[in-house]
Amino acid sequence: MVIPWDKWQDMLDAAVGAVKDEDIYEASRRIRESDLTIVAGNGGSSSLASHLAQAIMKPMYAPGGGKAAVSLTDGVPTLTAMANDVGWDKALLKLAKPWIESVRHPVIVVISSSGRS
Repeated sequence: MVIPWDKWQDMLDAAVGAVKDEDIYEASRRIRESDLTIVAGNGGSSSLASHLAQAIMKPMYAPGGGKAAVSLTDGVPTLTAMANDVGWDKALLKLAKPWIESVRHPVIVVISSSGRS
């Protein structure tokens, strides 16, 4: 399906406008206070997840130094092996579990750039 640029731009404007400022502040606060941020995304959103984890870890983006973060979808061989063993519907959960159990206050961010996955 090909979406004309002007329609795509309207859709993007509507999606961004639907996000409340207080929700962004709350997400930012939780990431700052967490021991570890675990991120994941499906398809193209996995690139966004990878970029978010990298941005959280970079000291220049986090006053006082970077924060611990991991993108579950960066390890493609591990992800596909896990999906082969337990199915795609459980693979990310299985990969996240050891990370979740290793810290007291994890935050999990799952990204869907399309809003359909």
